[in-house]
Amino acid sequence: MGIIGKYWRGGYSLGASFWFGFVLLAAGYHYLEPVLLAPFADQPALYTTVAVAYVAVCRLIVFPWQVVGLLKASDRHYLAYGRAWVRYGVQAVIVLGLAFTAAHVIGSVQSLLIYKDMKEFLAESENRDYSVVVLDDGRTIRLSGPLDFGITKTVEDFLAGHPRINSIVLESEGGQIYEGRGLAMLIEKYGLDTYTFESCSSACTTAFIGGEKRYLGTGARLGFHRYRMDSAKTLQYHKYYDMDVEHTKDMDLFRKKRIKAAFLDRVFETPHDRIWFPDAETLIDAGVITGLVDGG
Repeated sequence: MGIIGKYWRGGYSLGASFWFGFVLLAAGYHYLEPVLLAPFADQPALYTTVAVAYVAVCRLIVFPWQVVGLLKASDRHYLAYGRAWVRYGVQAVIVLGLAFTAAHVIGSVQSLLIYKDMKEFLAESENRDYSVVVLDDGRTIRLSGPLDFGITKTVEDFLAGHPRINSIVLESEGGQIYEGRGLAMLIEKYGLDTYTFESCSSACTTAFIGGEKRYLGTGARLGFHRYRMDSAKTLQYHKYYDMDVEHTKDMDLFRKKRIKAAFLDRVFETPHDRIWFPDAETLIDAGVITGLVDGG
């Protein structure tokens, strides 16, 4: 508390107070924020809690402390050396800092609202293009169409209402990264087997790999490539996506399923504008699929 109290009283030189107590400290907690929040991007409630707490502490507690300490150090410097222009310069910097802080707080609130919309844009969306149905046997879910926002919650609701379900058929060319990962975790949680009888590509393969056992229909295919952000729905959320981080997270899911390293090296090697469709023999040898099945 000695350093904190001494700074608050303006006990340090103006140079030390300005560069270390004001500029470097502010830059530090500003650039640390996205790094601190990144691990919680898949956990909306925790992400929001951490973001609000961080902004409150740094912007509403630490920043006022910085301002008061710097103003007092500026006053002491003025009384000792009588340089009015230095005093006014410090005050101008503080005003700019206040404006930046206010803009950041407002921006953080707006970002959290957008984040909330992103995570809560669920199945009731009028633009939903996917389909989730329970097949006649009562033990299988069939998911088709893009992995749009809310699809994980939709599947979870189906599972909660149909406790006999033990498998899921995935027919999708991909979609939202978080939804693919969310489905993989959900499928793993319920111990479902995964199937595809047509095509499952991009983020869909992440969902597919969550299966307890994984089957490919004769003539069906799995497609892999690097992720990209180009849809109108996701571009507005660009600050929450880091493609390298997303690749790493999904690679961890593949490793968890004991997929061979040689295959993992190729999973995200293909550019986003092309797709790698490995043959069935390669998929079986790598441990990606348990086997081939006929029918649909």
